[in-house]
Amino acid sequence: MELWLMMIRMLILTVFLLMFCSITLTPLVLSHIITEAEYFIDIDPGIGKGTPLNSSDGAFDSNYESISTELDLSSICIGVHNIYIRMKNELGVWGKTAKYIFEITGDIDIIESEYRIEPIETNSFVNKNNVDNTLIKIPVTDCAIEATIDTSSLDAGLYKIFVRFKDSESKWGPFRQRKFEVTEAATIKSAEFSVDSITQEAYPMSPSDNNFDEGIEVLYGNIETYNLNEGDHVLYIKIIDSYQRMSIHEKIFSILKKGLIIGELNTTITGNTVPVIGASVNLNETGENVLSNSDGIFVFSDLESGLYTITVKQNGFKDLSMKDIQVKMNETTNLPYIELNTTLMEEYNGLNVNYGLLLNKYSQLSEKYSETENFNNLFDINNDKKVNLLEAINVLRIISGSYRDD
Repeated sequence: MELWLMMIRMLILTVFLLMFCSITLTPLVLSHIITEAEYFIDIDPGIGKGTPLNSSDGAFDSNYESISTELDLSSICIGVHNIYIRMKNELGVWGKTAKYIFEITGDIDIIESEYRIEPIETNSFVNKNNVDNTLIKIPVTDCAIEATIDTSSLDAGLYKIFVRFKDSESKWGPFRQRKFEVTEAATIKSAEFSVDSITQEAYPMSPSDNNFDEGIEVLYGNIETYNLNEGDHVLYIKIIDSYQRMSIHEKIFSILKKGLIIGELNTTITGNTVPVIGASVNLNETGENVLSNSDGIFVFSDLESGLYTITVKQNGFKDLSMKDIQVKMNETTNLPYIELNTTLMEEYNGLNVNYGLLLNKYSQLSEKYSETENFNNLFDINNDKKVNLLEAINVLRIISGSYRDD
């Protein structure tokens, strides 16, 4: 009996071992049938809620399927995206999601923009990515944005401006902010110009009303171009405002030269050579008339080749005529030293008068009496700021013994 029991136990143990080994050493391999597939792009809508896919042979009926489909990407923005695919078996179980990367290329245009301005000390503009009724639209023309923002209603102080843009995919970008300052309106305080180099000697400019008191001024300056070469040049204008801020403006201008005549008028008074200022210089062939400057210099420009005659006239001096002045294209004709005669002897009421010496004495007397209230009545009878022979003689008569022609 014990022997039979022992044999039965051994048999049960053998069967158990055989059963255990068959399960663990020879695992069961299951093969499932694919019954459904779907895909989604970038964002998972949830299992079973993706866009359905079809098998290439028209039916899902095996554990290996080929999928072919056309994707509608018209609503997908330009850029890099992810497409996800997953499948379901006959047991209703969805498998793992497979990911593939793809890129959509093309042009993105800005179609809309808007901004808002806040004082820098406030923090009211918190929700910067949502549309706000206080945002101001900026016009967009041909994908270009150009706007002038009116700050006239803002008090002086620090501000920040928030700007954002919407592209042709109807997608708004994030807000970008910049700080800026509103100051009291500045006025121009000084202006000067130089030619061809900002470091060259600068010359002052004057406002049309002779007062620097506006933010916008009409400026005048005298540019002597006779010593500039033919061709393009750069005019630099430097402006200083009431905040001591400097701005530099550039302007291109051209010099087209034909021929130039440059002369210098001088005279000798008591042994000293001085320039003749304001003399009338006429170019007979063209009828052009200029006045000599503070250095006695006069210039005629843009002249054709040929021979010219110049006539010089000035009160107190003998008329001067210079003939056969040769002018050539693109060349400067520098006239030799020109001295006007101030020693012309005139006769007034039977008296011989040395006009040059008289003018010199008149000048001395003018300086002596220039601070008197009756200066105009005493020296300048005609009130034309000029001296003539009659006025000079009257002065000498008035001031007894102050002049004697030895």
